Amino acid sequence: MTAIRDVLTTQRRATQMTQEELAERSGVSVRTIRNLESGAIKNPRRSSVELLLKVLSEDGFRALVDLSANAAGLQAGAPPLAAGLADERPAPGEPQVVAERDVPSSSGALVGRDAELDDLVTNMLRTRLLVITGPVGVGKTALATAAARRLQSHFDGVVLASLGHVPAEDADEDASLVALSRTLEAAAGVPLLGASWARIVQPDEERRMLLILDQAEHVVRSVAKLAQLVLERCPGVSMMIASRRSLPTLPALLCELAPLEVAPGLARQELPAVQLFLACAQAACPALRLGDRLDEVIELCRRLDGLPLAIELAAGLTRALPLEALLNDTQVFHLISHINVPGHPRGRTVAESVRWSSNLLTDQQRQFLHQLARFPEPLTIEDIQRFGLVGEDDGPRAVSLLAELVNASLVQVYRTPVYRYRVLAIVREHLGVRSA
Repeated sequence: MTAIRDVLTTQRRATQMTQEELAERSGVSVRTIRNLESGAIKNPRRSSVELLLKVLSEDGFRALVDLSANAAGLQAGAPPLAAGLADERPAPGEPQVVAERDVPSSSGALVGRDAELDDLVTNMLRTRLLVITGPVGVGKTALATAAARRLQSHFDGVVLASLGHVPAEDADEDASLVALSRTLEAAAGVPLLGASWARIVQPDEERRMLLILDQAEHVVRSVAKLAQLVLERCPGVSMMIASRRSLPTLPALLCELAPLEVAPGLARQELPAVQLFLACAQAACPALRLGDRLDEVIELCRRLDGLPLAIELAAGLTRALPLEALLNDTQVFHLISHINVPGHPRGRTVAESVRWSSNLLTDQQRQFLHQLARFPEPLTIEDIQRFGLVGEDDGPRAVSLLAELVNASLVQVYRTPVYRYRVLAIVREHLGVRSA
């Protein structure tokens, strides 16, 4: 009898796709595809099979449907998943599935984030919807993953889904919502709002699930809609969302992750940004000793705005370049902006990731960001009016644009008695401008 692994392997090779390419196009994890082809998984979840079918040939589609139905006791002609938009009645014999996921260890640096991590865990136990926001490279994914590991003992299951492959929102928001819900179904292993999911979160069973959505900035409207449905219909589900933009209209507890402090107040060697740089430089070049050059390290971290990703990348360059070379603003940003960074599938370098954020702006927002980046920082609302960035009649619109850029994590706000604003250096580098 032909096995599922044989059909899948044959059909994948016929399309000349690697396992990684099939995973990217289907939304099924590489690990699942490998386990299917090796035979480690003999009874795949129906949601995974349907996602694979969409990118295989018609013959492969029918063969996998038949094999999947026989293996799982399902009817081959059963209706497709409801894409998270309507109730699904399970086919006869469908097993009750409980989505349990081990949260992977975080690869991001968490130096100096103890207080933020404690607050995040505490707040997640008090609310059902929490959004982690902040600029590119600030460590949102690392913090969310670390928090999830701590929270595992408080939940019956944790589902972590990256939304980087979901198409960006455009004129067809319904299509984005469908793609989003299918991505979550694949991560959870069950129809998101269907009967199987409902069985997982039945209040009388006192089961609680934590759903973590990462890289959501390009689908915030769809995520907001889906979050509202999940929170209304799945009382046992709590949600944590990491995004450079906060969710529109939907009330959520906001955790704003700021860059690491570089300002005076602690001993030089105790500054989190300095600790991170020294640790990463030591890992890159164990023979390197920078303990007597802390002032230069502090200055470099300050120029990098305390962004953990920028600091990590710059520290890694010390294996090949001296600090003097990195203290050249133009040079260091050019170097770190073009280093490939694993993570966001649409932003494999820092430059591409910043461009990704910029491309989500409207033309008016982008033009206003360019204007802000050219002026001395930090700016106040009064400065914006004084520098003539807007006309006298456009004051309210300027304030609105400023708020939108803060919400997009492209302008940083310092909430002193008089609010002050600045554009991060890494964003100005992308824009190709220098502040006066």
